[in-house]
Amino acid sequence: MRLILSVAATLVFALAAVPLSAEPREDEARGAAQARTNSALLDEAFALIQRGQPAAAIERLDRIIAYYEKAYAGEKRRIYCARSNAETLLYLLSAASEKKDAVALDSTWSDAVFGKAFALIDLRRKDEARAMLERAIELSPNNSQYAAELAEMKKNEHDWKGALELFEKAADDAALADDADQPRLKARAWRGIGYAHIELGDLDKAEEMFLKCLKLDPNDRGAQSELQYLKDLRKQQPKANAGPPSQG
Repeated sequence: MRLILSVAATLVFALAAVPLSAEPREDEARGAAQARTNSALLDEAFALIQRGQPAAAIERLDRIIAYYEKAYAGEKRRIYCARSNAETLLYLLSAASEKKDAVALDSTWSDAVFGKAFALIDLRRKDEARAMLERAIELSPNNSQYAAELAEMKKNEHDWKGALELFEKAADDAALADDADQPRLKARAWRGIGYAHIELGDLDKAEEMFLKCLKLDPNDRGAQSELQYLKDLRKQQPKANAGPPSQG
């Protein structure tokens, strides 16, 4: 579902003048108040996750999710959530190309679903966490962070090809994020791609990805560590491939 944004460059300026739809069809004052409530709940939830209180975080996230599920229960259009104008444009153009009606909301709903997945991972409820991640990606198909998190899950399951595919998608989708977020998202995806290539036995491709990370940020400790690991691994390879000692 990759569209070339430059084809629709003339639409970007029009889109920039149109704010992302954040709330359902309600009067402005009530919608703004609910938006503030949801934003505060989201901030509280992620703070609780960071403090090691995932159950308390889920209680707040469920309130946000329930609000949106109720508000959009009768919605016939395809619902997307986006963090940037570029991401919004991609979704709306994709829907238009398929001759489908769509609505693009801000990312509050999908972030709540993603946050719940993160909390469920902390609670070691992996199957439920996977379902939440997949739901977040359904709402935001080209969100780099969501794809990378699902890739991490596949990495932990030693599904290297599945992880590689998702990390590559996350790297592509990083271009749709706001400029300030792109370096962090790209670096995470590239490190994931490199890690998967190591496990798949392609050390040269792995090295290429870690060097890209260092070009982006020379102080990227994760990339530095992986490059040292590659160096050590290559030193061991001749011994591993030398075979038994000669009997002559």
